Amino acid sequence: MGIKIANLDKVGLILWAFIIILIGVVLIQAIADSVYEARTLSDTVNESIAIVSGAGTTANADLTSLSFFGRGNISTHVEGITITEEVNWTTAGGIIVNPDNFSDDSYNISYGFEGTGYVTNATARTLLGLIIIFFAIAIIIVGYQLVTRSFSDLF
Repeated sequence: MGIKIANLDKVGLILWAFIIILIGVVLIQAIADSVYEARTLSDTVNESIAIVSGAGTTANADLTSLSFFGRGNISTHVEGITITEEVNWTTAGGIIVNPDNFSDDSYNISYGFEGTGYVTNATARTLLGLIIIFFAIAIIIVGYQLVTRSFSDLF
């Protein structure tokens, strides 16, 4: 009594299905991480910035927001000191302060920025989210096809 060749083919297909699904699960995590980075803004908290002659530059460009600027008892959390009037910022990372309130010194700054992997196009960001779904569907279809071919007498 020996092993039938047809059964070996079925076992081979089952092994291929298992390997493909395993590789797909590992790759989907890496793809999801890349998609998350491309769709999510970054934040920097309490970065030190040197102000000289009322101006300074952040370490990151492509700023999207500024939430804090100051040190000690002089900051944007003090009443009368606002981000748009006393502290101005550019998307390129330039900071301009009112010299009446902020002398030339080192200050802390917290801001949001796009980051290196961020995709600025809104349509592209939406389509990136669909990549994970389509990849998961492809893994399911390939696994299903391999299993149904392995057990074609059952389906």
